[in-house]
Amino acid sequence: MFRNNKHPDFVISGLDKAIVYSIGGCFMLWLLGMSLYGALFGPTFQEQVRIDFSNEIFEGRVDTIYHEGQNRNALVAILSNQQKYYITPEWETLISIDDSLQKKYNSFILEVYSKDGKVKKLDFREVSKPEFYR
Repeated sequence: MFRNNKHPDFVISGLDKAIVYSIGGCFMLWLLGMSLYGALFGPTFQEQVRIDFSNEIFEGRVDTIYHEGQNRNALVAILSNQQKYYITPEWETLISIDDSLQKKYNSFILEVYSKDGKVKKLDFREVSKPEFYR
C-alpha cells in the first residue's frame, strides 16, 4: 500500500515549502530578536529585584517565623493578615515575632516596629547592592 514510508496523496510543492519555511524562519528571527533586545536593553537582574521589592505592599504583625525547606531554607514571616514575607538574610536578626512590619508601595524602606517601641527603618537598596559597592 505505502512504499518507502511516503504517502502518495501528500505532496508539498516548492512554493508551499518556501511559505512554511519563511513563516518558521520569521518566528525564529523574532524570538531571537526579542531575546537579544531584552538582554541588551532590559533591566539587569539586580534592577528587576529592586523593582519587584518596590512594588510590594504589606503591613501587619508578625505571628510566625519559620524556615521554609522547599525554598532553600529561606526565613519566612507570616503576618497577622496571613501575608507571607520572605525575610532578606541580612535582616533575619532584626525581625522577630510580635514585631509589626510596614512596607509602602513604590518604597524601598521596610519599617519594623518592635515590641519595645523602637522603630527600625531597613533600606532594601543597601541590601541589594553588589558586594563590591558596599
